[in-house]
Amino acid sequence: MKETMTCASCKETIVEKKHIKAMDKFYHEEHFNCAVCSVDLSEVPVYTREDDIYCESDFKAKFLAKCAQCSQYIEDDCLKAMERMWHPEHFQCTSCQTIISSDMSYRSKDCQPYCEACYAAAVLPKCDNCSKPILDRVLSVKDFNNKEEQHFCSDCYHNSVLPKCARCTQPITDKALKAFDKQWHVGCFVCVDCKTTFEGSRNFYSLSGQPICGPCAGVKEE
Repeated sequence: MKETMTCASCKETIVEKKHIKAMDKFYHEEHFNCAVCSVDLSEVPVYTREDDIYCESDFKAKFLAKCAQCSQYIEDDCLKAMERMWHPEHFQCTSCQTIISSDMSYRSKDCQPYCEACYAAAVLPKCDNCSKPILDRVLSVKDFNNKEEQHFCSDCYHNSVLPKCARCTQPITDKALKAFDKQWHVGCFVCVDCKTTFEGSRNFYSLSGQPICGPCAGVKEE
C-alpha cells in the first residue's frame, strides 16, 4: 500500500512526484519556505524549532542571543552577566582585557565589567594623602580656603586628618575638648597629678601645657 504524504506546511496531501523531505517531514516544493520571511529553503541551510522551519538569519534573530561585546550571535556556550549575554571568551575586563572566568570576581561601572584590580585602579576614588584606591568608606574633608573637597581612606583620615589628643596622642573621633590651644579627648582632660576631671565649673590651671587642678597646683579655691 502506497504511503500517503501530507505537506507539513499546508497539511494537504502531496500528490506530486516532486516533493521535499526534511526532518522526517514532507513538503510541497513551493511550501518549503522560511516561517518568517518565506524565502525558498531548498538551496540553503535549514533550521527548525517547534515544527517550524527557518532560514539561518531568521532562526538566529528569533532564538539566539547576541554577545554584549562583539554583537554576534552566540551559537555555543553562553554566559549571562550584568543582565546581558556574552561569549565566555568575550567577558573581559574593560581595562586590561583579561578574560573574567567563573572563579574570578568582577565589578561593574557604566555597564562595563572590570576585574577587581582594574576597578580599584581606574574607577575607585583615590586618597588625597596616600594616593591609593579607597576600598572602604570615602571620608571627605572640605577645605574652606580653596573650597575643594579632599577624600581620604580610613587609615589616612584617622592618622592625618583627625586631631590628636594632647594627652594620649590618639585620634579624636567623637567629642573633643579644646584647651591650651590643644585638643583633648573629654576623658583625657584630667588633672595631671590627681587625675580628677574638670566637669562642671571646676577651675583648672596649666602645668607645662598639661591641666592641673587648684589643690594640686597649690591654689586655694573658695
